[in-house]
Amino acid sequence: MKKIITLFATMLLTFCLNAQISIIPKPNKITVGSENFELNGETLLYSNEKEQHNLNYLHQFLKGGFTFPIEVTSSKPIDNYIILEIDINSNIAKEGYSLMVNKRGVTIRASHEAGLFYGVQSLLQMLPATLYSGKRADNENWIIEGVEIEDSPRFGYRGMHLDVSRTFFDIATVKRFMEGMSFHKLNKFHWHLTDDNGWRVEIKKYPKLTTQGAWRGENEVLEPAFGSGNDRYGGFYTQDEIREVVAFAAKRNIEIIPEIDLPGQSKAVTATYPWVGCDSNDGSLSVQGVAGNVWCVANEENYK
Repeated sequence: MKKIITLFATMLLTFCLNAQISIIPKPNKITVGSENFELNGETLLYSNEKEQHNLNYLHQFLKGGFTFPIEVTSSKPIDNYIILEIDINSNIAKEGYSLMVNKRGVTIRASHEAGLFYGVQSLLQMLPATLYSGKRADNENWIIEGVEIEDSPRFGYRGMHLDVSRTFFDIATVKRFMEGMSFHKLNKFHWHLTDDNGWRVEIKKYPKLTTQGAWRGENEVLEPAFGSGNDRYGGFYTQDEIREVVAFAAKRNIEIIPEIDLPGQSKAVTATYPWVGCDSNDGSLSVQGVAGNVWCVANEENYK
């Protein structure tokens, strides 16, 4: 009976420790250790990455929440450290990582920068949630539970979709959306940029796509829709803004998949450049109840 009670107590303790380590999504393997690590003003950050994207990302994150300084070093420390290490010869999957915490520090290893980034996300989730606010926290406990984690994604495509044609969101909001994706280790951003209700991409050769086709309203080429009202509603992204978003996404291991609707769902195009549609009296409607929103497949100029 004593052995059974001891075994039960051990299992209960292990369950409780695992319950404290809440990581999203749940890692493939978590082994709870006995040695915790405490971050302090002497902790050093180190990475052997070539571009140091993940190191800079982590450093900026920690600086925003700590009341004490945290420094980067170019030499691999042997104590009181957070180490990000690329090992191209390891058998870790491309987006996989290992994370080890003991009393000396934290070590995250991966075979690619993508895996290292996800290891950083798991580390951040093990720290106080106030860190995500970007505000300095005076009274937080910066102790990280001792643990060994081995993880890699079950699915290669882990995505989210944002429709900015029907409801326009500015660049700052798009970035916040992708930041939230990165916290949860999502890697594909389906960016719905054009539809019947607005064209959101600057095309310098065809300026009316954005001067007219990006706007809805009572006196616009596109009618009010999706609760936008009679006032002028819409917007678009300049090419520089799109480059900015692409760079932002790349540093978070997110691939942007743009959706450009054609030949159908193209009212924003046909309303601004009517010659792309067919010259006919066809009054048929799309399933959304929109007329004249299809490129004419018989018009050779459309292919050019």
